[in-house]
Amino acid sequence: MDWLLAGLIDLPSWVIHGLVGAILGGLGGLIGGALQRVLRIPHLASVLAVVGAVASTQVTKSVVIPRIITASLNADLPKKGDEVTTIVRIDYDGRRYVYHYELDDSLPNVTAETMKTGLLSDLCAHWKPEFAAGRVNGADYNYRLRGEVISFTIEPSDCP
Repeated sequence: MDWLLAGLIDLPSWVIHGLVGAILGGLGGLIGGALQRVLRIPHLASVLAVVGAVASTQVTKSVVIPRIITASLNADLPKKGDEVTTIVRIDYDGRRYVYHYELDDSLPNVTAETMKTGLLSDLCAHWKPEFAAGRVNGADYNYRLRGEVISFTIEPSDCP
C-alpha cells in the first residue's frame, strides 16, 4: 500500500482532498442508505454523505497527507547515508519528523549529547526555516549502535 501512497506525492493537495472527500462522502452515502432502509430515517443517506465529505478535510490533513509524505520519504530506504550510517526509516505525523538510522558497529560508543552537539549546526541550517515558517515543530533522531538506541530531539529552541 505504501507504494500506492508514495505515487500520490506529485498530485496537488486539492486533488488529494477531492479524492478523500469523494471516498468518505460515498462511504457515508452507502452506509446511510443501508441504515435508512433499516431504521426508516428519511434523508439519512444524504446526511451521512455530507458528514463524510465534511470530515474529509481533517482526515486528509491529519492522516492521508502525512501518510503519503511518509510513504514517499521511505520509498527508497534503507539507504546508506555515508560509510557508517544507514537511514532505515523516516516517520512523519504532519508536524514532526522521526528519523531512524543504523550505525556501523566499528564506531566507538557515543552519547546522544555528543551526537546532537556534533550535528546541531547542520541540523539547524536545515530545520530553522521550517521552524520559522511553522511547518514543523521538531525532529527526532534515533541511531541504533550495537543494539542500543541513541536518541535526541531538535526543537525550535535549539536553533535560535
